[in-house]
Amino acid sequence: REIKRQFRSLPLVVLTNAGHAEVNGESTQGALDGVASVTGASRGRNTLVEINSSSWAPLWFAVYDKSSGYCAYLELDSSREAMTAAGSESPGEPFRALATERIDAAHLFRHAAEYEAKFSRRVFGGNDFRIVSIANAVAAGAPPYLIRTVELHNHYCPGITSGILTALYVKAHFPSPKTGYFVHSLEHCCKEDALMLLLNAYPATGSYAVGYPTDAEKAARTREAQNAATIVYRQDEKTKKWEGLVLGFEWAETSCAREGKGVLDKLCVDLWYLERLGHPEAFVKVIKKFELPDGVSPKD
Repeated sequence: REIKRQFRSLPLVVLTNAGHAEVNGESTQGALDGVASVTGASRGRNTLVEINSSSWAPLWFAVYDKSSGYCAYLELDSSREAMTAAGSESPGEPFRALATERIDAAHLFRHAAEYEAKFSRRVFGGNDFRIVSIANAVAAGAPPYLIRTVELHNHYCPGITSGILTALYVKAHFPSPKTGYFVHSLEHCCKEDALMLLLNAYPATGSYAVGYPTDAEKAARTREAQNAATIVYRQDEKTKKWEGLVLGFEWAETSCAREGKGVLDKLCVDLWYLERLGHPEAFVKVIKKFELPDGVSPKD
């Protein structure tokens, strides 16, 4: 009812942790059907975005109208008292946080100081950055693979962008459609979620390893390895030999603020790279290509 009252244009973009959050130990999966029915958002349209969260996080919904730039935020009060009141003959208000703000990127950048202050007050219940970053990515036409990646990561940050671009580079220039990949991350960061999802490589399947080097170990690396971030392996179908690429990521100079700490600084960087997804080779650099000896695998 609240959504229908505030917005008239359909379809809308919906971001929510429904299906991940639980209310009094019960699944919230069914809420996805309800909000899709009301708003017209759907997985097929890339407008129903299911944000990963812990099961004990509050259930929340953000409904974004691309035509106006306005976003309504609703967060459920899952206390037993509130839920009992909401289900009674004289229902109470089940939401403990309600906010409506204009969050399209152009408007935010024009009123940067005002909105950074609002986000510091957690106007969207502490979900401010994930809502602002992902809603604007959807509005800008982000491809489904990017949205699926940031769903898993639960926000859209420059760090996950480096993983997305690295995965795109590997798929384009080091294809392995049948045997798949083994990924060895030399230093963990946000990129891991993108590499796992987009290269279908996971610790559970024995195809992903992550290093946690000490400062001393990093200092001992050779000069050419200082910027190495990830090693990606593939196996030749015929010879069964493994070959690998040592990859680094070079951040570009953008017109965005250099601090990189605020919501709008990160959003600016996100949208800058979003326009350049078609050119991963501009940022992903091959440090070394090599083969492993016969009978040796990346797991050895």
